Amino acid sequence: MRKGFRTAFFAGIGLALLCLISSLVCPSLIRPDYDRKSLDRLKRRARDVRTEFAAVLAAHNQKGLPAFGIDLVPDAAPAAVEADFLIGQDGLPRAIRLASTRVQ
Repeated sequence: MRKGFRTAFFAGIGLALLCLISSLVCPSLIRPDYDRKSLDRLKRRARDVRTEFAAVLAAHNQKGLPAFGIDLVPDAAPAAVEADFLIGQDGLPRAIRLASTRVQ
């Protein structure tokens, strides 16, 4: 019975040392510019999504934004509008939320 406890004790100590050594070695395996590269990858993907969405809007140009449930006023002044898009896995927009730029 004592031999089993002793074996389990040393196995636990061995696993604890292995975890300690791994936690000391692993950070040196990660490249120092990993975060920057990851952010750059995300920025590229965001740019691609914007480009793809512009292409989708161009393809739906004959329908325009009313196809997405957004009414257009003919005499409105052209201006940039901030909007959030929910893009589906197929790359098509699933929801558009227009942001208000007026402070109330």
